[in-house]
Amino acid sequence: MRAVIALIVVPTAAFCVAIYMDWSLRGQAFWRGLFLSVGMSLFFSVGLTALAFLVTAPSTLRRLRQRLDMIFANDPRVVPLAPRDATHRLVCAWVLPRRRFYGGSLYVCATRLRFQGHYPVAPWWRRAHEETLALDLGPLRSIVIECGTLSRTWWERWLAVPALMAMVLRSEDIELILRCAAVEEAARGLEACLDRLRHEGTMAPPV
Repeated sequence: MRAVIALIVVPTAAFCVAIYMDWSLRGQAFWRGLFLSVGMSLFFSVGLTALAFLVTAPSTLRRLRQRLDMIFANDPRVVPLAPRDATHRLVCAWVLPRRRFYGGSLYVCATRLRFQGHYPVAPWWRRAHEETLALDLGPLRSIVIECGTLSRTWWERWLAVPALMAMVLRSEDIELILRCAAVEEAARGLEACLDRLRHEGTMAPPV
């Protein structure tokens, strides 16, 4: 989306400045004409960007809803095969540096937690799935779950945009920051699952 906006704004701004600016002016008249040209370029750029968003937004939202339906339906075209010992699944996204998100599922397994990435969106002519990232957190006794907020960008602070909630998972050698729906509720449910598995592990007879 950022690339589309840049492709619209930059050429439109340059075109408006070239058309509306009288380059033969001198002194204050030159600066007045330049400011007017820049103002006109911003007006048309914002208008074209809004028009492009209105045209592309319905199809983008439709594709997003379709992909979410496939994820929650555990469609193998999007969701890789779950671990055999998995008992619960949390659809979430791994928070990467620079506020990037890697969609996947967090599985509760008998001895660990596993984050398994979803298959990325691929064009219709590429049938083969790409390899997805999988991370294991464990052992269960070492996993700590915390809730917090993501750091805000300068414009989010300037506009007073609320900070996004996130869940932090820590084990002996891995720290994972995840975004999901109802973060605090999901963290409580995940903690309850881990407590039950820890209790079952301590009650299990020695081999």
